[in-house]
Amino acid sequence: MKLSTPFLLLIAFLSCNNDVAKPDAAFPDVSQAGKAKTAKASATGDCGSTLIFKKGAKFTNKAVDANGKLIVSTESEVIRVSDAGGGKQSEIAMTSTFGDGREPTAGTGRYACDGTNLLIDLSSFVTTSENTKISSAGFSFSSKLEVGQSLPDANYTVSMNYGGKEMQIATRIHERKVEAKEKLTTAAGSFDCYRIVPTIETSSSMAGLTPEVKEELEKAKKRMGKNTMTVWYAPSLTILAMELFISGKVAMRNEITSISK
Repeated sequence: MKLSTPFLLLIAFLSCNNDVAKPDAAFPDVSQAGKAKTAKASATGDCGSTLIFKKGAKFTNKAVDANGKLIVSTESEVIRVSDAGGGKQSEIAMTSTFGDGREPTAGTGRYACDGTNLLIDLSSFVTTSENTKISSAGFSFSSKLEVGQSLPDANYTVSMNYGGKEMQIATRIHERKVEAKEKLTTAAGSFDCYRIVPTIETSSSMAGLTPEVKEELEKAKKRMGKNTMTVWYAPSLTILAMELFISGKVAMRNEITSISK
């Protein structure tokens, strides 16, 4: 499975290849775009008026490793914005090129807004093989963020055929607390952001594993320690930047480097 979009940091710990994504469920109705308690707002304002709901808007993300080496660069363009369920949905065409010279990949990301919450369909941001399915409850942000606020967990599961056996990797992104409001500067400019630092937990299962192998896998998981992300969310854009920490060390950074409205 190859990660070809700005959400590389969310799933960087999975093994990868280059084929086409096959989510196992339709994108949730916009009315389910989040569970955070916020004031009512018009879907044409707040998150519905952000960059990702402006047809024709373009932006570039670049992800680098801990040494600053390019992993992937993704060119994105908002190609479709529609009204749905009293809110809005958008589709974003993405083309990714890789730092190691692999063939570029293309895909489509999906967002929804109910006026008070932005929902990101995680499954649409991952390319997988024909034998892989991804289910996701979505990744949501309230349009009325405040420092100290807790955001809903995000969960997704990757099911794959590995050596003729069914394997599942479940990921939970939780403890999503808004830690600060601050200005962040990237090559795209300076933006007001909310800094959110969630914890990432993964668990895996495979048919036919012996108790001994399962025990060794659990030991390896404990040795890895806690994995976290730092997310800078800009309400006028989307996620501006993310850093992934594995065992307390920066593994990757992804940020928007250019914007064209």
